[in-house]
Amino acid sequence: MAEHKDYGLTGVNQDLQLGKQGPHIKSNGDGTVRVTDGSGVTLTPMQGANAVSSSQFVTKAQFDVASKTYSKANLSAVYSDSSINEGDVIVVTDAGDGEYAVYLAKQSNPLSTAHLTLVSSKDSAGTDSGTLSTTVTFNSGTITLGDISQGSRPLSVVINVTTPFDGTTAITIGDDNFNARLMSTAYVDLSEQGIFVTNPSYVYSDSIDANNTLKVYDTAGDSTVGNATILVGYS
Repeated sequence: MAEHKDYGLTGVNQDLQLGKQGPHIKSNGDGTVRVTDGSGVTLTPMQGANAVSSSQFVTKAQFDVASKTYSKANLSAVYSDSSINEGDVIVVTDAGDGEYAVYLAKQSNPLSTAHLTLVSSKDSAGTDSGTLSTTVTFNSGTITLGDISQGSRPLSVVINVTTPFDGTTAITIGDDNFNARLMSTAYVDLSEQGIFVTNPSYVYSDSIDANNTLKVYDTAGDSTVGNATILVGYS
């Protein structure tokens, strides 16, 4: 049969077969379509190029690259795996306290808990609460802990000074509207090794999570050493 092209066609049959014994593109009758194999019954995959804009379909290859889930025995195993990328989910059997935890990698090849966001743990899963954590040094500057949802309340704020600060660095915890909302300098002595705790009563009410961003404000002074771990538990 000679090749025939008719650009005036306004429609085709409900079931369009591509070539002899080829795949079918079929109408579902509700404005959607499905692709089946030569039998016209069994669904079959479609192939295409990787998407390059927000309005295009993405391929499985792009999903595989975008995010992976890792299962690790402990945090040491996490830090030794250089294949972990930013955005990957990491399930750790023992997070150091004999209990499991789920983390989100904040950067590729994480080497400490400062590079991870705690998503859930055995304790938080049981109490419907969450924990945000980070590690700061004497010159860390402002660090974003994370966003919390409308109606969330920070229950406890902990600064664990592991290496005393030798100068005038100041650390507060709060948000951009009030840098010391959750903990001010009055509640922590950075010159001493120890654990300092506050129990705020503030409830974040903005409906946009990005407007409820908790941060650590590390104001640079003349310190040359100092290290602390920050934990914020919320419900």
